[in-house]
Amino acid sequence: MSRLLFSWIAYNHDFIFMENGIPVFNPEGTHGDCYTHGIFKYHEHILLTKASKMGEDNRFERVVLGIKPYANKIIPCYLNIDDRDVVNVEVLVKTLEKEIIKYPKDELEAYISPGTPAMQTAWYLLASKFNNLKLFQVDPPKFRNEKPPEKKWIKIIKTEVPTKLNYFHESIRKVKENTEGTLVTNSMKPSYERATKIALTHDITALILGETGTGKEFLARFIHQQSGGRSIKEMITINCAQLDDQLLESRLFGTVVGAYTDAKDTLGAFREANHSSLFLDEIGDISPRLQQTLLRVLETREVSPVGSFKEKHKVNVRVIAATHKNLYGLVEKGKFRRDLYHRICIADLETIPYRMLPRNEKNELFEFIDEKVRKKYGIKQTNKLSFSKQAKDCIENYMFPGNLRELNHLIERLYVFNEIEIKFEDLPFRIRFPDGTGASLKLKDVKERHILKVYKMCGENISKAEKILGQGASHNIIRNLVKKSNEKNN
Repeated sequence: MSRLLFSWIAYNHDFIFMENGIPVFNPEGTHGDCYTHGIFKYHEHILLTKASKMGEDNRFERVVLGIKPYANKIIPCYLNIDDRDVVNVEVLVKTLEKEIIKYPKDELEAYISPGTPAMQTAWYLLASKFNNLKLFQVDPPKFRNEKPPEKKWIKIIKTEVPTKLNYFHESIRKVKENTEGTLVTNSMKPSYERATKIALTHDITALILGETGTGKEFLARFIHQQSGGRSIKEMITINCAQLDDQLLESRLFGTVVGAYTDAKDTLGAFREANHSSLFLDEIGDISPRLQQTLLRVLETREVSPVGSFKEKHKVNVRVIAATHKNLYGLVEKGKFRRDLYHRICIADLETIPYRMLPRNEKNELFEFIDEKVRKKYGIKQTNKLSFSKQAKDCIENYMFPGNLRELNHLIERLYVFNEIEIKFEDLPFRIRFPDGTGASLKLKDVKERHILKVYKMCGENISKAEKILGQGASHNIIRNLVKKSNEKNN
C-alpha cells in the first residue's frame, strides 16, 4: 500500500513574477513551502492541471520541475477541463473520480488549499464517497508567524455534506424509465434504485438473482453505466454456462504461449476489464475448481495467466455476477463454495419474473417491446398487432417461463406469420396448451400441476404459495411436491 498526494497547481501562489511579467517557480510558494519544510513525504504526487497536454500550460511544467528535486515521484496529470468547467462541480467530481478510482488500495491525501472554490467542493464530495481519501489544508506563511507549515486535517462526515451539493443524490432518487433499450416499470424501480446505490460505491461486488429472461444483464449494465470512472470503458461480459472449464479459465485469466496446444498470449477478461466492470453471467454453473480460483482472484485482486506460475497482474475490477439458480440452495447442498458465495453476495439484487408483474405493467411492456420490434424491422405504425378475445385471454393467462425474452420472441414471431387479427389457432402450441396435450387430466395430476405453478409464481416461496392456495395445500404437501418434481427433472 502506497501513500499518494493529489493537488492542483496554484496558478498564482506557486510563482514569483519578475518585472517583465515572467513567472518563476517560488520555493516558498504553495507547493515549494511544504516540500522544503519536509511535510510532503509521499510515494507519488499526482499534480493536476486543467490542461489537456504538455506545453499547453507553461506554469504547470515549471511547478513540476520546481518540486521534482524534493519529491519521490511526480506524476503530471492533464485533465482536459474546459475553462468554463473549472467552476462546474459535477464536471470536476467526475473528472477527479476517474483518477482516484485508479488507486483503490492506496492511502490518498488531497492538498485542497490550491484550487478554485468549486475544486475544493469537489474534494469534499469525493472524500464523502471514498474511504481511502483524506483532505488537508496548510496555512500560508503570512498567517503562521514564521512557524513551519502544518497539515490541518479536514474531518468529513457524510451526513454533514449538504444534500444539494451532492449531485449523486438525484441519481439515487430517480431512475430513468428507459435504460438502454429496456423499460423500467414501477415494480422494477426498487431494484434499479438499489443498483444505483451499488454503482456509487467504488468496487463493491454485486450478485443479481433472477429467472432467465428477466433482464439481469440490463441491470448489470445499468450498474456499470452509473459507476463513474468505470463507465468510460466498456463492460466485459462472460457467460460461464457456455464454456467448458479450460476455455472459461483462459477467457477469464488469459493465457501464455505454450499453456496448451495452439495457446497464444491473451489478456483475459479480468485484465481487459481493468478499471471497468466484469459481468459473470450464470456464475452458478462454474466448477468447484474454478470457484476456488475465482475466490483467490477476488480476494487478492491479482490474476495469473493460464500456463504461468510467476506472472501476476494487479487488477482493479468491479465484478457483477448473475445466476438464475438458487445459489444459496447450491451452497447448502455443497455444490457452491460458501466462502465464494459470501464474497460475491456483498450486495444482492433480484429481478422480477414477468408473471409476477401487475397487468397494467405487463401491458406497458408488451407495448414497449412491440414498438421496439416494429422499429427494428421497419414495420409501419398502422400494422400493429391485434388479437381476438380468445387469443388475448390466452396470452394474458400464459405464464411466460422465458419472461421478457420469450415475450420479445413471441412478438417477433407474430409479425412474421400474421398480417391480420391474431386468433387462438395462430398462437404457438406451447401457449395454447401450456401443460401439453398429453398431460394427464386426472384430478390429482391437475391439482399437483396447479400447486407447482402457483409455487413458481410466488418465486419458489412455499409460505407465499401456501397462503394463496389455501386449504388442501399445506406447507408439507407443497414441499414434497417440489422435492418430487426436482428429483424427476434431475
